[in-house]
Amino acid sequence: MYNIAIDFGTTNTIIGIYNLDVSHFEVFDIKKISKTIGSYRAIPTKIGYKNKSEYYIGNHPELLNLPDQHIFYKMKLYFSKFRSRPVKIGNDRIDHQQAAKNFLSLILDLILAKYDKDEIDTFIITAPVISFDKYRVFLSEICETKNIYNYQILDEPTAVALGYDAIASPDYPYMVIDFGGGTLDVNVIRLNNAKKVNEVSILGKSGSNIGGSYIDNWLLKDFLQKQNLELSDISHLKNELLDKLENLKIEINNTGISEFFIEDKKNDFEMNYRLSLSEFEQILEANYFDETIQETIDNAVESAIQSGIRKRDIKQIFLVGGSSLIKHFQKIVANNFRDKITISEPFSAVIKGGCKFISGSIVEDFLHHNYSIQHFNKNRGFYEYETIVPQKTKFPQNNVKQLIIATPFSGQEEIELKFFEVMTNIYNEDKIEDITFDENGNLIVIRDELEQDKSRKVVPLNTNTRCFITLNPPGIKSEDRIKLTFHLNQNRILLVDAIDLKTNKKYYDKFEIARLK
Repeated sequence: MYNIAIDFGTTNTIIGIYNLDVSHFEVFDIKKISKTIGSYRAIPTKIGYKNKSEYYIGNHPELLNLPDQHIFYKMKLYFSKFRSRPVKIGNDRIDHQQAAKNFLSLILDLILAKYDKDEIDTFIITAPVISFDKYRVFLSEICETKNIYNYQILDEPTAVALGYDAIASPDYPYMVIDFGGGTLDVNVIRLNNAKKVNEVSILGKSGSNIGGSYIDNWLLKDFLQKQNLELSDISHLKNELLDKLENLKIEINNTGISEFFIEDKKNDFEMNYRLSLSEFEQILEANYFDETIQETIDNAVESAIQSGIRKRDIKQIFLVGGSSLIKHFQKIVANNFRDKITISEPFSAVIKGGCKFISGSIVEDFLHHNYSIQHFNKNRGFYEYETIVPQKTKFPQNNVKQLIIATPFSGQEEIELKFFEVMTNIYNEDKIEDITFDENGNLIVIRDELEQDKSRKVVPLNTNTRCFITLNPPGIKSEDRIKLTFHLNQNRILLVDAIDLKTNKKYYDKFEIARLK
């Protein structure tokens, strides 16, 4: 029997296979589409289309023959940051969400081509701390489309906590910093009983939308300025250029300086770009890199303080993710924690931990976001959000919140309960977040859509399970009418009881609203 863990990353995707019969872990290597990162093989998270039904993923050589606008990168970011914009391919339109679905579906097909379903005990797919419920629903739907029901979704930092074999003592708290292609996640954790079961308590956590793909775009902006070019001048070279910038970023951190040449055959000229480590760090600082990293660490520490953990109590810091290899990032972490840093499993800790988790681990966790209901405030005379499940709420828990809601006007015969997931943003700045193509193949620049509200992002929670209460008799303006009681079960599912205070009628009894994050 096998356990299989999938780390669907912004830049790379890694698959871990754990053989339960012989207690052996290995990375699933698909020769034609995988590439080497560190000491492991990974599948680049990209997909290119010839047409709607013919596409290639990863490092497949056919991708070199496709137009840039037919290749999708960074699909994972489009669940939390951007609206999905379709690209016209033949007579069809494909967006980033469809591209992500095709990518992951093909990954599952390749796994199932080698392992029979009867041989697989459990699948686990990891997700960032700051991912919203719609992303987790998307992952669930992918599995269930393939008739895979023995799956679980696990926070990436929790997987890291289990994946680092160095975490062995239940006596101290540790910090896990996961810095990948699209997100930065910081967890303060404790391993309660390493000898019997991998039991992890999460004492504090924080997340931010920053990663290697953002840095690549900052470098692209610098490249364009130095070449005195506009994006439209090199739209046909975008993907090749981003690949070169990613390699340049890696080489700078290894050698202190890097340079590349790129030939524009279409316009018959050549460009070169040279960057030193100090110039690279200046680009990071100009884009508020230091402030974002520091605030994310501070927020995780402040969260842990509420669990009785001080900053000096943290025994060791474990770094994971490709962007954690950036020296300037490591310098910021070292300024906070001196010589407590360990970075030995930056690429494999997530999938190793995922395999451990599905081998029988227990994770004591809490919610990272606030969850609210939209209701009418009779005293103020307008609709507002009322927090029903605050962040840091542990689960399972009955009677998380009780709420009395009033009818906003006389004669009202129906009330709809609308629930929302609310994330407080750590740091936002007006900046380029992605460079892609519209449905006609024109180059477009995407800016951070969170700029519409710098304090929070609100996402509808129960669009697929809408809750309606029919009032009989109809409501009276500002009358206290419905009593709601909320619960949270062991699977993070929010439940609601609803009772009519006027008639004592029970409308809902632990009705499932949605799975929370």
